[in-house]
Amino acid sequence: SSIKVNSTIYIATDEQDENNRILFKQFEEHFKVFFLSDFEGLLGDDLPPLHYGMVDQLVAARAKVFVGVYYSTFSGYINRLRGYHSVKKRLDGYRDGVLQSYYYAPHDKKKQMRIYHAIQRPSFMREYPVSWRDIDKGM
Repeated sequence: SSIKVNSTIYIATDEQDENNRILFKQFEEHFKVFFLSDFEGLLGDDLPPLHYGMVDQLVAARAKVFVGVYYSTFSGYINRLRGYHSVKKRLDGYRDGVLQSYYYAPHDKKKQMRIYHAIQRPSFMREYPVSWRDIDKGM
């Protein structure tokens, strides 16, 4: 799946230094780009900044399409949340444990979340459909 030009994209990142955000400038040439910092005023004064990463995950989890990093537990948990949501909302592919998620690195793992996989090793960073399929069955 490719993301259409002028689409809105949300970048979940722990990069706080505006000087290092130059890495993301290339996206601004083609997309409407937002970061959590664009919405800090909406988070309220009671939310500690240490929780911002969790907010990033919740926002990313509800995206139509998610692109993450294969060896990232941060991306892994976003995919688990996306799996729970896909089952609850019966989104395309939910019966097969397939998500509208991709990995941009490494390239050979790009479509790992578009194909059903049973648990394989190493598995600390990757979520598998067994985590969300039939989780409430029999309850």
